[in-house]
Amino acid sequence: MKSKPQPYTAILLAAGEGNRFGDLKQLEKVNGKPLLGRTMDKISEVDWKFDPVLVLGYRAEKIREELDLDGFKVILNQRWKKGMSTSVEAAIRSANPGSRGYFLFLADMPAVPVSAIEKVLERANQGSSIVAPEYSGQRGFPVYLDRKWEDELREEISGDRGARRIIRENREELDLVQAAHEGVLMDVDNHKDLEEIELYLNEEGDKIGL
Repeated sequence: MKSKPQPYTAILLAAGEGNRFGDLKQLEKVNGKPLLGRTMDKISEVDWKFDPVLVLGYRAEKIREELDLDGFKVILNQRWKKGMSTSVEAAIRSANPGSRGYFLFLADMPAVPVSAIEKVLERANQGSSIVAPEYSGQRGFPVYLDRKWEDELREEISGDRGARRIIRENREELDLVQAAHEGVLMDVDNHKDLEEIELYLNEEGDKIGL
């Protein structure tokens, strides 16, 4: 039996330039598949009631040309150079108003396992207002924020501080769930990171990242 559609909006942040990487990181291949495409596949494993929001910015047209973005509500953040929080704010404004809350995903984390998403989702369904997976004492992704934080997420906050500030200032509401896999922490900043993620997926089983 197919699970009931979840009344949340998944937000995939993919607007940044990734200047430490050197190329268009979103389209870099991970075991033969574009990094962004892998992260989209992971999100699509959950039966969301509302279309996930994909935020593009840097070289957005190139990404549109190269990837099938069906199933995602694609928006363009013209202010992407001002930091990730501008993408979160733009996504919240574009999300379905019926959403109970928002799951924040980063485009450069293709090894986050679906099992971790499901654990975060379970805690959200139980009423937690801020949820994140934790591995080896470190907080990872995706991060869930209840709709009650919407006004703060939509504020004009410069830089990359939006959701981080909410978590930092409301730690008593943060519900950490233990993740079984390191993939919840693994992002791609450079080509070495990419090689390590490919090795990780090969050792753990490629499906862990899907």
